[in-house]
Amino acid sequence: MRNALLSLALVLSTSTWAQAPASSPNKAEVEKRVKTFFDALTAGDVKTLETIYADGYMFLDPDGTIQTRKERLGAVEKTGKSLSHEVQHLALHDRGSVVLATGEYHWRRAGDSGQPVERGASFLQTWIKVGGTWKMISSAGVNLR
Repeated sequence: MRNALLSLALVLSTSTWAQAPASSPNKAEVEKRVKTFFDALTAGDVKTLETIYADGYMFLDPDGTIQTRKERLGAVEKTGKSLSHEVQHLALHDRGSVVLATGEYHWRRAGDSGQPVERGASFLQTWIKVGGTWKMISSAGVNLR
């Protein structure tokens, strides 16, 4: 399944579909949704994430596990809030009916001992328009070292 998700992302990102201009309306809309997503993730805001994840959403965690929409929402609820986050190198790739978002996400959380734990991951998100709203249908992360 993980290979299937990565293969889909690769096909979508390297396809010969017509690419939209650098400042397309799709990119502007998805960029706002990406910001809302990371703000909600940092806040542990499951209600907002429910409006962002499409039905059928799949997440490939940096540890290699695959989570369904329901499993991912449960994991966020369990983890709770992060102390801070930062998105770097955000790039949006508009393929018309699909927009891919790539970049790096750095966050700080309180560890089990109460000390802050810092982590970072590269991410790939696939966004589709559902009922006039951009929703995330899949995402994958790879830990930064």
